[in-house]
Amino acid sequence: TQIGIDQDAESFDSLLFRLLFWLEVSKYVVNTNLDHSK
Repeated sequence: TQIGIDQDAESFDSLLFRLLFWLEVSKYVVNTNLDHSK
């Protein structure tokens, strides 16, 4: 059904958003750790 497709797309978008968010967070953490180790 159309509703089911919309729900799948919505959950996929939120999953992708979380993935990108954690990617940015981990990049930030790695960069700050590298700065501290200098």
